[in-house]
Amino acid sequence: MDPALNKIWHTVPTLEPLFKLFPRSSWGVWESKEVMVDEDDPDDRESFYIKQFEFSRPLRCNRDWARLRFYAARVHSLTHYHDAYNQPDWAVSKDAFVDFHEGCPSNVFPRLKEFTWKDYRGSAISYAPIFLVSSLSKLSIDIKCNSPATIKQMNELAPRIYELCPNLRSLSIPPLRSVTIRNVRDICPDTLTQLGYLPGLEALSLAFPSEKALNLPQQPSFFSSLRSLEFFAYKTTSALSLLAAISSRGLTTLQLTVTQQSCSLALLHKLCQAVARFPNLSHLSIVFARTGEPESVKASQKSIAPLRSLKKLLSLTIEATALQLDDATLHAIATAFPSLTKLAVIPLGDDQSDRWTSSVTMAGLNSLAEGCPNLRDLSIIFDARASPRAIEPNSTKSNLSLTYLNTGNSPADDPEVLTRFLTSCFPNLQKIRTWFQPRFLGAGAGDLSEEQQCWDEVLRSVTGVGLEWDGESFKARRGRHLCM
Repeated sequence: MDPALNKIWHTVPTLEPLFKLFPRSSWGVWESKEVMVDEDDPDDRESFYIKQFEFSRPLRCNRDWARLRFYAARVHSLTHYHDAYNQPDWAVSKDAFVDFHEGCPSNVFPRLKEFTWKDYRGSAISYAPIFLVSSLSKLSIDIKCNSPATIKQMNELAPRIYELCPNLRSLSIPPLRSVTIRNVRDICPDTLTQLGYLPGLEALSLAFPSEKALNLPQQPSFFSSLRSLEFFAYKTTSALSLLAAISSRGLTTLQLTVTQQSCSLALLHKLCQAVARFPNLSHLSIVFARTGEPESVKASQKSIAPLRSLKKLLSLTIEATALQLDDATLHAIATAFPSLTKLAVIPLGDDQSDRWTSSVTMAGLNSLAEGCPNLRDLSIIFDARASPRAIEPNSTKSNLSLTYLNTGNSPADDPEVLTRFLTSCFPNLQKIRTWFQPRFLGAGAGDLSEEQQCWDEVLRSVTGVGLEWDGESFKARRGRHLCM
């Protein structure tokens, strides 16, 4: 095969150039009007015009497909945007895709390794098996719509993935976070069971929006090759079921997000116990995404004690509403994970006005700096007030690796003392992020509160840049904190 053509057709970003390989007499592009309806607000509609590809006649197998097959045989990576939401300038009509599906000969993409399907509505996911070839090693399905019909199609597709893609190494299927209770009965646990027996599956991203435990097999061959898992659990029961069933000891990356259950010490301890089964974990994230709970959760040494067996851990994230730490727990983390490069143990909230207290002091932060010399990224709320918790610069242990610090809404009252501490403890600090915001839109420096003025002075002294903000930052939730 021609090396130049192989390189040109190795990665194809859309189906458009492939579809246009059909004889010019067999297809056309027409402008049509599309209407997008907001799922959360049916009255919110957006109309626009797009170019739709359609076939003007039936496709004759040999003659019409010859040119496409010549070039498709060179494709290793392909992305398909099925609707106008994802690709506003050009889209395939549903009728055209039906014609393509019905006339498509076997083994059109014999060398396809990676395939991504992006489909806002999920209306055509049933045609995906055209691209599910035995050579496929990486599959990503991105569907925004969470209707019962879409979920049903995904459940029907899962066994086909297992049958058609025996060499699959990476799989990402849509995290259906917003499925309502009435749709839960449409979720089929067998979908996960089928995927678990893919012999070489190394990466998986999916969600199970149900309160029930997953009835999964406890067998040595179940998810035996898994190395990376991103799982959105409605409640911890399904997460615990999945973790107990995974047989792979080679899991290195684990991201667990519990969407509809608030954190408690008991739940945190159970998850930590389940996670401790994977001794090769290097990146761990546990997030309780539900917000609005007023009671604080103090992460004790006991609650996270099972994690001490994870000797290879490099990145640790634990986030939950009103999560709190103390110096002893922080010291235990530093002792257990001296190789950490990233640590984020920080509360979540509904808006930037939430004020979380903290029992972590400057001394506790300094013990972390000393115990984790490779730490580069730290997110934590600590008591940054000068007295009586301040420590003298000559007693601090410097961490030369840390360049990023997220302090949340850590209380502070003396910019001089805090600046001395930060520059002594983290001499290479380049960026500080805080949740503080001015009282009014467009407020000047004179309108800042005393605490805001304190942090503004600290930031100017340490990084050379003070508090910055704009109108958008005020509308954002905590996920868009002001960035300094």
